[in-house]
Amino acid sequence: VNDSDSRANLVAEIGNGSPVLGVSGHMDVVTTGDLDSWNYEPFKLTEDDDGRLHGRGAADMKSGTVALALALIEIKEAGTLKQGTIRFMATAGEEITSAGAKDLYE
Repeated sequence: VNDSDSRANLVAEIGNGSPVLGVSGHMDVVTTGDLDSWNYEPFKLTEDDDGRLHGRGAADMKSGTVALALALIEIKEAGTLKQGTIRFMATAGEEITSAGAKDLYE
């Protein structure tokens, strides 16, 4: 990513040729702010008594990005993609500047 030496985009493809279907999710999060304001540890996935999940990424694209990656793995292993390409793009720098998406666009 242009604005960082420590973050990078990830691009993976299955299949080949046209058409190309792109699926994308971002990998970064905004700051945690005051840790004392959290009811659960922000960087530990925690299930409460009602079965709800708490933690960074439980509802902010991380689970969606993982679901996209797993879907591509399942499609590849099942051999069900008969035509075209599916391009998976996991971007960095999306919470504030959209730098990762800009890099891929360019």
